Amino acid sequence: MLAFKEQNCELTLAEGLEIYLSYLKENNKKIGTDGLDDDYKIWQCHDCTHIIFGNGVTFEEESINDLHGLILCSYKWKDYLAYFKDPFLKNHMKYLWKEVGLKKTIISMFNIYKSIFGILKMRFKMKKKWPLKVPDSYLERKICDLREEYGIQILSENQRPKKFIDWSGAIKNPK
Repeated sequence: MLAFKEQNCELTLAEGLEIYLSYLKENNKKIGTDGLDDDYKIWQCHDCTHIIFGNGVTFEEESINDLHGLILCSYKWKDYLAYFKDPFLKNHMKYLWKEVGLKKTIISMFNIYKSIFGILKMRFKMKKKWPLKVPDSYLERKICDLREEYGIQILSENQRPKKFIDWSGAIKNPK
């Protein structure tokens, strides 16, 4: 299991991010990168949501992560939409839609219905919304401390999908 998927993970956010990115590289996945002088590091911030909310990299967990960002993060719309304007993501989404298509996307949504309710429930239990633009200072803080400060409870095994769509970009979660 990816260490950051444990609620009381003692790693720093930077260490969790390193594990997440290493896992993608080990599975031959392309990684979105930010420009050197970007004020808003789109990909780093997106990847940090995977870490803080304990989401892996299956198609379903990417969908769940996007819902976490939309519902549980504080942001300005221009910053949220900047992610979808990124050229890397645009190309990836074209490829994804061509292969996965509408039918598998709908099946995927059925696979995550418990997760959607879990996310909505968590919204009312959180102390404050997680910042979509993650401050650099957070990278040196422990994941468990950040989750405690924000009232973030990662989804339980029961709230996570049990079935996953099959496609060439799928990465199974490690045991």
